Amino acid sequence: MSTLPNVRIGHAEAVVRAPARPAEVTNACALCSNGRTRTMFEVDGSVIVKCDDCGLVRQATRPSATAALYDSDYYATENPKGGYANYFLDSDVNRRTFRDRIRAIESRYGRKGRLLDVGCALGDFLIEAKDAGWDVAGVEISH
Repeated sequence: MSTLPNVRIGHAEAVVRAPARPAEVTNACALCSNGRTRTMFEVDGSVIVKCDDCGLVRQATRPSATAALYDSDYYATENPKGGYANYFLDSDVNRRTFRDRIRAIESRYGRKGRLLDVGCALGDFLIEAKDAGWDVAGVEISH
């Protein structure tokens, strides 16, 4: 596999590798149930595929345990209950950060389109993306 430019996601950096040749993955798409997908690239050992029918980009296989995805440094907080101490107080800072991330996404892909935010909290990222001209949707399972 050839190495593509490194991708920065938040404060983490991942090496993205392109497959030597596109490979078919036969597990069905969670969105449209189509069984045909194409391998797009590999990131840190996870194969990323795109559905031939609806275009959903996702991880090829589901991890066996969510905890396996996160190490002890993934999220830290001083709030004993977990989460943000006060999400509303951080909103302005978060929205500035989100504007920067939206510009980075636009720079990388060269166009605007549909954006799905899974774990969207109060929707600040979605608001900024919509203001920038994106077609947005989000889901927050904890609310």
